[in-house]
Amino acid sequence: MRFLLLLITACGAFAAVARQPAVELPELSQAPIRIGSFNIQVFGVTKMSKPHVVNILLKTLERYDLVFIMEIRDATGRAIVSLLDQLNNRVGAGRRYAMAISDRLGRTSSKEQYAFFYRESIFSLAGTYQYDDPQDLFERPPYGALFHVRGALKVTTFGVLGLHTSPRDVVVELEALHSNVLIVGDFNADCTYLNRREKNELQLVRDQSLTWLINSCMETTMVRTTCLYDHIVATGSKLMTAIDVESADVFRFDSAFRLNNSVAEEVSDHYPVELLITGKNPAKLLWLGQSLEVSQSLDPAGLQSLHRMRELEGRPPSPQLNGGFRTSGYLDSDGGGGLRLATAVRDGVKAAAADVGLAVSEFRAAFPGVLRPETAALLAELAARHLPWESPPPLPGYGDSVADNPLRLTIGCSLAEAECTARLSVVFRAVN
Repeated sequence: MRFLLLLITACGAFAAVARQPAVELPELSQAPIRIGSFNIQVFGVTKMSKPHVVNILLKTLERYDLVFIMEIRDATGRAIVSLLDQLNNRVGAGRRYAMAISDRLGRTSSKEQYAFFYRESIFSLAGTYQYDDPQDLFERPPYGALFHVRGALKVTTFGVLGLHTSPRDVVVELEALHSNVLIVGDFNADCTYLNRREKNELQLVRDQSLTWLINSCMETTMVRTTCLYDHIVATGSKLMTAIDVESADVFRFDSAFRLNNSVAEEVSDHYPVELLITGKNPAKLLWLGQSLEVSQSLDPAGLQSLHRMRELEGRPPSPQLNGGFRTSGYLDSDGGGGLRLATAVRDGVKAAAADVGLAVSEFRAAFPGVLRPETAALLAELAARHLPWESPPPLPGYGDSVADNPLRLTIGCSLAEAECTARLSVVFRAVN
């Protein structure tokens, strides 16, 4: 039975301590994740100024859990940030994307950037890699990222290396790309840029540990030809067992969204290429959660701080900047742009009342007016009574319980409900 303690205080705040029972989920499985690669032709401010084009881009990008974007030409950097913001406003909380973006690349004044958009609920970014090109082999050197996968996929960590080759130097550039990663991008590897003999002699093609996943009969460009420019190439036994090979395909957004040629060509002259990475075989999972929280009515004095939490979204935890918290804000979905929710999260809080109190104090110093003094005091009092939480004992048929996340302090405010909540929580898991 769930144990619940409610405390009512004179100031109107209320608190709860809960130890949730073991919850057995019959299957630990996850829907496949979709990975894409999209050359958005000459992407920049001009394209973002056309609402009908932006709408098609958003509908296309939200298909993907991870997507590599090429041909970002905007020197100001504002266009790709605006695209990411509009995509996040469209998909809402729980499906938000983060971005990793390359340097501006190119030998001439016409430079481009690469970017990865990835869902934060599925991926964590372990690092990025800008290819060092001392021999100047590449017009735009490859850009790579290493991702850890949250959840139950057959592969838990993999790299993606993206490239938009120069049509003049296709052979040289592709020959330099022999790497143990998922390789995606516009290779320009066909027709007048790369003939059949040259392609068959490439190490990337001759190496039998590499699998070219986009079928040679597919069309990846808007112009109706038999030329295949966009590719996904995979290597590594674990990665290959996770890939649904039959899912590798071209997404023809013009057909999917019933666009005429003139509108489709405003979006791009390339189609995205894509594939699925599949989940693990089902297994049983046991979840045991413990939490305590204190809620209060929203204090108008803290509204400025809530907007600052939104402004600092994506910034790394820093004691000076954000009190060591990761913050975010969610806007109204009706297009009005008003702030709807603001949250701050800090992981790794030590399970002692003094450390909880210190974390709360650092939050209040960084974001004054959000949590009232009596709310902070009540949270510290509850922590002193109930911490540290111990791992649950092993249950028959399951392994030892492991903390799925360290002690987490979450502070969230809903402007719609005029309420703020501070919560300490930990989740333990055990797999059979």
